[in-house]
Amino acid sequence: MKVGAIILSGGKSSRFGSDKGLFKFKNKALIQHSIDVCKSFTDDIIIISNSTEYKQFGYQVYSDIFPESGPMGGIHSGLNYSNNDTNIIVSADTPFINIDLINMFLEEYNQEDVLISKSADGKYQTLIGIYHKRILNILKNELSKKHLKMIHLIKQLNSKIIPIPKNSPLEESFINFNHLAELRSYEH
Repeated sequence: MKVGAIILSGGKSSRFGSDKGLFKFKNKALIQHSIDVCKSFTDDIIIISNSTEYKQFGYQVYSDIFPESGPMGGIHSGLNYSNNDTNIIVSADTPFINIDLINMFLEEYNQEDVLISKSADGKYQTLIGIYHKRILNILKNELSKKHLKMIHLIKQLNSKIIPIPKNSPLEESFINFNHLAELRSYEH
């Protein structure tokens, strides 16, 4: 199955203080960690960001079609611009994303609209998953109504949700940074 990769880097990073996807972590930009994982399963990668600075990574960069619409707007834009029906969505601020998680998703995927996971703490992890292009019209409809809650969207769709057990090494994939102090605490 051919899949594309969509890296979301459209957040305002207001709590972080600067564009966190470009911030250096372990000697490379945060987004580069996501790019490196994506390169292991596809060469068709796009970045969703309103900043042209992301062009330095050598991939197509697209702005949000629905500005100020959070992750749902980014997913909509990514699916709209992708050349693939099936896409892995990842966030630019998850430097510990594990290729084993992506491989598990690809093995478990059976043409659902969406495949995501649920961490041991009960949180739906909507920013790393498989999203099919067929949901574009539903996304557009939700965005037009300013309905931006991802979990409400997920519950409307043919979704598969994979539980990740507590203390699984896959849990690290969901660590992201909203504050510079958080990032600094993981550097050592």
